[in-house]
Amino acid sequence: MNISQGLVPFQLIEDASKVVLTSFGGLPLVMETFRALGLPQSIQRHLPLFERHGKYREADYIESFVLVFAAGGGWVDDLEMLRGDEGLKQLGLRVPSPEAARWVLNAFHEGELLEGRLPHQAFIPEETEWLEGLHSVQRDLVWKATLDVDALVIESQKREAYWTYLGEKGYQPVIVYWAEQDLILVDEFRDGNVPAQADLLRVLKKAIAALPLTVRLVRVRSDSAAYVHEFLNGCRKKVPGRPQMEFAISADMTEELRAAIQALPEEAWKPLRKVTDQGWVAGRKEWAEVEFVPSQPSRKKGMKPDRYLAIRIQPLQGELFGDGNAYHYFAVVTNMWGWGGERLLQWQRERCGKGS
Repeated sequence: MNISQGLVPFQLIEDASKVVLTSFGGLPLVMETFRALGLPQSIQRHLPLFERHGKYREADYIESFVLVFAAGGGWVDDLEMLRGDEGLKQLGLRVPSPEAARWVLNAFHEGELLEGRLPHQAFIPEETEWLEGLHSVQRDLVWKATLDVDALVIESQKREAYWTYLGEKGYQPVIVYWAEQDLILVDEFRDGNVPAQADLLRVLKKAIAALPLTVRLVRVRSDSAAYVHEFLNGCRKKVPGRPQMEFAISADMTEELRAAIQALPEEAWKPLRKVTDQGWVAGRKEWAEVEFVPSQPSRKKGMKPDRYLAIRIQPLQGELFGDGNAYHYFAVVTNMWGWGGERLLQWQRERCGKGS
């Protein structure tokens, strides 16, 4: 049914499709993140608010509060907006009433903890059991750390500066960057003539020691400066009391590795896509799995072999390189077997915010 309007030239068309919509288009992504992080399970484990459960569980209350804030609300009564949204209901959102939510929020306050406070006295009460439970939920969030190990050259005209591998005087500091927290855990200032790979394992261990005790998994990304036996063995080694470690590190393109890559059949290569405004787009890069064991393996006997992923790029100029090869090759070594190759390569090339 078309309904004519007045002076403005448009029509209202009745939608008879019976599709359920939501007026909070961004909230499903917040819900998905909330649940993908395992927050409902963590809340039920650390925040037992009720002796017996009725219609709503503890996680329903916390998720509703998070979504209200994400939608721009600031009052308990704003929960009514979410309660009346049929689209969010179909996605499994269970929103308690504002009255029940007030009771839960007030229960985090215990008046007995303020007993003995003098008028106008600066006073910090002990936290309640439920507030401690919230802290435990927050600690569960910090269980994984992506550490980017990188060295950069800083040019300097100081007389004391040494020549770098780039042929200029300067310094070559090393940093370890915690990607999830946008935080530099370790920075070590070095002379320009100190190789980037020098003593990197010690720097990585220093960064790991600075992580919260709740971190149970560390994933390390680096360029080929970290492609040394000592560093790889340090990442593979399981140390009691320390997090499990995974790595994805750019590999040196040795003659043996290049030969293994060039021997791959054409059907082994797949597009290495990138994200643009038009979505996923295939460009000049391709990737493939390659079976390769270095002649001087850094792994120990009985240990699962590393995984090698190859990248090839066809230059726009054709045979750009003097050796006549039509492609430029790169490789990544990793002990992460559970990820798809394209996803892992994209993630590895995002180190220090560089992107692909």
